[in-house]
Amino acid sequence: MKKIRLTQQQVALVDDEDYEYLKKYLWTANKDIYENYYAKTTIKDIDDKNVVLVMHRFIMDTPKNMICDHAFHNTLDNRKFIEIDGELKENLRNCTASQNAMNRKSRKLSSSKYLGVCVTAKGLIVASIYVNKKQINLGTFNSEEEAAVTYDKAARKYFGKFANPNFKEEDTPNIILNNTSRFSSTYRKSRSYTEEEALNYIMNKLKSI
Repeated sequence: MKKIRLTQQQVALVDDEDYEYLKKYLWTANKDIYENYYAKTTIKDIDDKNVVLVMHRFIMDTPKNMICDHAFHNTLDNRKFIEIDGELKENLRNCTASQNAMNRKSRKLSSSKYLGVCVTAKGLIVASIYVNKKQINLGTFNSEEEAAVTYDKAARKYFGKFANPNFKEEDTPNIILNNTSRFSSTYRKSRSYTEEEALNYIMNKLKSI
């Protein structure tokens, strides 16, 4: 791994094999409307016109009609693969605009910190997902965590490797178990439910998605 210094005291990470040709250019750090930095430079084309190169697109030779996605959302990490938990995973990937949208993050001004979850003005906790530009309502829930794990299940189903779940899949049962007192509150009107029954209820609910 090599580092390329940018303007605004920013640094881009690149693979060793890309560093030699990238270092020939003067790269600047440019912030988008979501406050993500991207590395860019300007060159002259064959007609002596200015052309802006975006580093990650340049590295991946991204076609004009496609987007280069940062799988793990660090927009200045322009290595093609990175190691996570001892496993080499794809970091840069060319994709369609809809695939790129599948990997979006929750916005700072969202009503919930969880992706796919909304807390309405009336206090209802709702989960939904957009598939092929259509919104699918996943239901209302007793906690944001329950709504979040339900969204995660749907995201993995519809988006595959482009899904950006709120929680790791192996952590989901523990997250549910830690919140069963809230998850099961609605279902205690007729009789009391044990934590195990509440956990089984939610897990079965997820399987139906």
